[in-house]
Amino acid sequence: MQDDREAKPKVRLQTLRCRRTGLMFSPEEHAICPYCSADAKTIAATGDPDQFCEYKAGIDPIHFGFPDDTSRRSG
Repeated sequence: MQDDREAKPKVRLQTLRCRRTGLMFSPEEHAICPYCSADAKTIAATGDPDQFCEYKAGIDPIHFGFPDDTSRRSG
């Protein structure tokens, strides 16, 4: 008798909601976030932000660098 868990195909996580921005990003994009502390493979495997995201709402900054409407951001 075969185990049903082994018979099901594995689903690969394609996007995951970012706690910081609320937008959907790929595991590769999450891996480059300063708050994510795992590589893309681990993020895709777990899919659980509690396992890799260190962002604290209301405490940590949402945006890094210069504001989008300044001359340093154009070009």
